Amino acid sequence: SYELADSKRKIEAITSQPVIALAYPYGKVNSRVVEETKKNYTFGLSTIPKFFTESGQKNENYLIPRLYVTYSITIEDFAKLLKES
Repeated sequence: SYELADSKRKIEAITSQPVIALAYPYGKVNSRVVEETKKNYTFGLSTIPKFFTESGQKNENYLIPRLYVTYSITIEDFAKLLKES
């Protein structure tokens, strides 16, 4: 939990902006990680490739899926990714 709080504090100091979300490194998340994340953040982002839809699932704000987009993606591939998800 110290690493999560310390990282958040450092980023907020650098950006002068509140940090409300954590993207789990490599998508590694389990119930313990979710519980620690809740202590410092409002949201947690997984690497599950789909759109977020509220479902009432327990801890859903800490298991938010996201689409993987690289810096080199073309606009055509990005559009295709959106259609497939």
